[in-house]
Amino acid sequence: MLYTQTVVQSYPLFGLLISLLLFFGFYKFGSIILINKNISKIINLVSSHNYQKILIGVNLFLFIYFPIFIFFDDKVYILLIISIILIILGMVQIISFFKNFYFKFHYFKDLKKEDKIILFIIILYFLISLAPITHSDALDYHVSSSKYIISNGSFPVELNNFHNLLIGSGELIIALGLLYDSQQIGNLIQFSGLISLIGIIKKNNYQNFIWSLLVLTIPVIIFLCSSPKPQLFGIATNAVIFSIFFLKIQNFKITRNQLVILSILPLIFLTNSVNIKFSFILSSSLLYILTLIYFYEKKFLKIYLLFSICNLFLFYFPFIFWKTQNWGGNFINYLINPFPFDMPGIEYFRSYLTNYRSDNALIHLFIPRSLGSYTEVIGLSLIVLPLILMLQKKIKEKILPILLIYLFVSVLFGQVSGRFLIEPILWSIIIISASKLKLSIYLKPLVYFQGILGFIILFYGTLTLFPGSLTKNNYDNTMKKFSYGYSLFHWSNKIIDKNETVLSMHRSISLGKTKTLSVSFLGYVSKSDDIDRYIRDLEKYDPKYLLTFQTKNSAKYENTSIFHSCIDSVYAKKNNLGVHSGRNPFNQGESYNGVIFKLKNIKLRNCVDKDKLPLR
Repeated sequence: MLYTQTVVQSYPLFGLLISLLLFFGFYKFGSIILINKNISKIINLVSSHNYQKILIGVNLFLFIYFPIFIFFDDKVYILLIISIILIILGMVQIISFFKNFYFKFHYFKDLKKEDKIILFIIILYFLISLAPITHSDALDYHVSSSKYIISNGSFPVELNNFHNLLIGSGELIIALGLLYDSQQIGNLIQFSGLISLIGIIKKNNYQNFIWSLLVLTIPVIIFLCSSPKPQLFGIATNAVIFSIFFLKIQNFKITRNQLVILSILPLIFLTNSVNIKFSFILSSSLLYILTLIYFYEKKFLKIYLLFSICNLFLFYFPFIFWKTQNWGGNFINYLINPFPFDMPGIEYFRSYLTNYRSDNALIHLFIPRSLGSYTEVIGLSLIVLPLILMLQKKIKEKILPILLIYLFVSVLFGQVSGRFLIEPILWSIIIISASKLKLSIYLKPLVYFQGILGFIILFYGTLTLFPGSLTKNNYDNTMKKFSYGYSLFHWSNKIIDKNETVLSMHRSISLGKTKTLSVSFLGYVSKSDDIDRYIRDLEKYDPKYLLTFQTKNSAKYENTSIFHSCIDSVYAKKNNLGVHSGRNPFNQGESYNGVIFKLKNIKLRNCVDKDKLPLR
């Protein structure tokens, strides 16, 4: 076992250094790939390749390693070897940076005022990316599944935590850092996605300041870039393909060798996006259709389809096959959704995800429900949609069907939220910024207003979160103030022996030093469901304790009723242990008490009370 089963760093600064070396290692790896002039020419069509090096390096890493991880033995040791290579490459790249002009002061002195503003905002994003992981989803299944990867050599197969159904190849990036107890590489890779998007905007070289400012301060972009949640990287990956095939390649004289590379590039990028996060199936499918049209016009369609079939069998179907072998379900079903619907509670879980905070959701894409949900919205960037109607007829007729199909399918079948609808907005910004369509003088003040709000949030986030990566004391203070559930696990980790297994009613299970099992399935199953499979998954680890919390002024402990007959005694309790905290200062909740129950020495199946579950 390569991992020490803890995310609580004894030496945060060491972990930060490792993440930076891995980050710049991917940059160097991308530089090596771009030595190929044909690849470099294609990328330079849409962006200076310096902005895309990390994106290219990570995409090639995931494309090659992901199927290896699925099917081969000793894959964690292969991951360890890869991490060492990347660290060495990172060292080489950092030395190279110090030797060239990028770190010379006159370079910054000669920048225009607008470029300095953009650079300063990017630096704030970079510093936030270096902060410890505080996001609740990440502390639940993103980090916990990455811990499982390096401890067990596979994705988690137990479904007592339903959110494990949402994992993908992006967790391998987080695992790279956790090999060294380093947290930030996932955040940094999302930051590289933002850099990629800015590179595309700057390439258009028309009012790039106003468009760059608009992208950088989209509220939901702040949310995505400050979390290891592997989404912004996939958004940028697809944006590169969109820019190549929608904007640039039509007027590019292409050789046969370049055509072959051009046919491979979208297959790698689009497949990676879906493997990273299944929700990219919609945008990737639309972009794939766009590439089909292009290769048909180039009389290269048969070869492209042959490449596509090979790609499906070698790099996309393996994960689906793995799901059928470990989670059950139908192979065909997994082509269009990530869930095995034959399992109890899964349909209700899917419904929960697609309807999450969807009340009056369309208006809340523009206006947040509250100050605490500001970074969940797309905000003033929605002003670009009407501008599509002002584009040239040829461009308008080409883009409108894509945008309308995307929005229609998303609203009808998906989760209506900013982070799942940001792609068509970014595509629209890319098109408009390249079309020499001037942004109205009446709209510019709105962009500046959003820019000021974004700057304030980023500056606050930097001051409050980044110091947590510098010292152990800062780390503890930052996590207690802004990380969901840290106080609860920080307390329980000191009490429970690290060799014991704990059932956790709190979702931030990755914070546990012990073997910590989620019981999130309880939120989605009912008394009419057969939950024996989930209980047997828990039994395999012989849990001795149950960790839960009690919100102040409430008489109930969180979700313990089904296990009431399994509890032997109260093992430990602490009042006013912490508060239900979050990164947003407007989302601070009530204080809570922590409690650890000792479980009876009997099989869980003999004591769980299924009648305590709801009847849906």
